[in-house]
Amino acid sequence: MLLAETEDDNDVIPSDNGPERPLTERMCIVSRQTLPIARLIRFVAAPDGMLTPDIKRKLPGRGVWVEAFAEKIDLAVKRKSFARGLKTPVLMPDNLNAFVERLLEQDALQSFSLANKAGYVVAGQAKVESEIANSSVIGILHAVDAAHDSIRKVRQALKRRFGENYEGSGQILVLSPFQSTQMSLCLGREHVIHTCLLNNPVSRLCLEKCKLLIGYRGLSQDVLLRPSDDVLGSELTGSKNLDADKTKIQTLTSSG
Repeated sequence: MLLAETEDDNDVIPSDNGPERPLTERMCIVSRQTLPIARLIRFVAAPDGMLTPDIKRKLPGRGVWVEAFAEKIDLAVKRKSFARGLKTPVLMPDNLNAFVERLLEQDALQSFSLANKAGYVVAGQAKVESEIANSSVIGILHAVDAAHDSIRKVRQALKRRFGENYEGSGQILVLSPFQSTQMSLCLGREHVIHTCLLNNPVSRLCLEKCKLLIGYRGLSQDVLLRPSDDVLGSELTGSKNLDADKTKIQTLTSSG
């Protein structure tokens, strides 16, 4: 039987230390599409009946999955899909959308901090440019409030290393998920604007979490992988309107 047909019955994580069924794909309760779990958010009902986002996908009990977009969460609430999928009445947190976004942001920031503690994050424009030229960099994280000129300099370093079409090569991911103040707190230093992540599973996990956060905010993930050559804004957020996206993300990251 197909996974999509049995999702509601089989998505139960045991509460003891028994064997766990490997999670690779699950069905979104809104679209009814079977998707990789990296593109989904799991929800469970807490013992008090409160709907609880399971960002790390580890909470015990029956779970339901929603594609990681804010509008899909809204639809699930509107259609009462959570109670139907969990087969129990649930209490809804206030402003579920914002709550989920804060959790995704915290998870991405924690992953960024862990990558730094493991020694796989390099900060500072000059150091980032040097690492691009001499090491196995797999990701660039710019602060949302980074200056256009400094971003262009990093971009030039990327072109020197990977070529003019580095965006579509699959070798490097350029994202802007956080404010400078948030990045500074994670790294324990002031004025962090540009960072790079060195090739390692810890770094790859961090980039996946950052990508999920940006997608949840309604910014394209696909374009982030292959930004336009002539539009710097697309390299950051997937949009051709850099200033508008910067304003949007600054509002989102400061509202929590």
